[in-house]
Amino acid sequence: MNPLKKNGAAHQNTAKSNRPISIEEKERCASGPSAQDARATVLKLILPPHSACLANEDRQAFYHLYDSLAAKYRPADDAELALVRQIADLQWKSNRNKQMESAIFNRELVRQGARIAGSLPELRDLEISIAAQEALTGNRTIAELRRDTQQNLRAINQIQRRLLQLQKAWPATAPTPPTREINELDEVAPPQATAEPVEKLNVNGPVTENVVELYRQVFHKDSLELVGHQTNTGDEAT
Repeated sequence: MNPLKKNGAAHQNTAKSNRPISIEEKERCASGPSAQDARATVLKLILPPHSACLANEDRQAFYHLYDSLAAKYRPADDAELALVRQIADLQWKSNRNKQMESAIFNRELVRQGARIAGSLPELRDLEISIAAQEALTGNRTIAELRRDTQQNLRAINQIQRRLLQLQKAWPATAPTPPTREINELDEVAPPQATAEPVEKLNVNGPVTENVVELYRQVFHKDSLELVGHQTNTGDEAT
């Protein structure tokens, strides 16, 4: 194909394509992957839903709480571990309720701080707190949060009793104590030599030095006690 015709065909195909031409379209296309990544991250926190954590909460903090409770209750099997997980869920929800109650009170403090003016500097913070408390008296959201927290605490107490009953009815076997590793810097006492038992033999004759030496060579033992007739020239040898 003629190079001129080839370049003309390329320009025509470019004009027919749907790729972005303006600067706004290029910026929108450039921001596409990051937006998709953010959506994928949000979906990862939502699907499947967690038993206690919301999408905007730190799951690592939840599992830190779960591990600390497991170390406290020491579950021996999956049944006990499931009860510990229920305690962790309820404890996490109770902590969230307390944080939301504090957030509601802080928000009211900001509102009252913008309204109250002209008071003494020494009493301003106290007056703002009093006004916030009066404004939140009878707040239905705070009452519901406190009611839910009390229910969670009662449920935790019930689960703790069930866990204690399981551990009493089916106690876990005592773990084998770990063997202490010997450090190279530790002083190791040398093994104590055990005394070789003395073997007593009756030779039915006089016990002389030659007899003793002969028996030691035959039995390959130095600790021999030979018993025999006494002679005038030798004593009992050992």
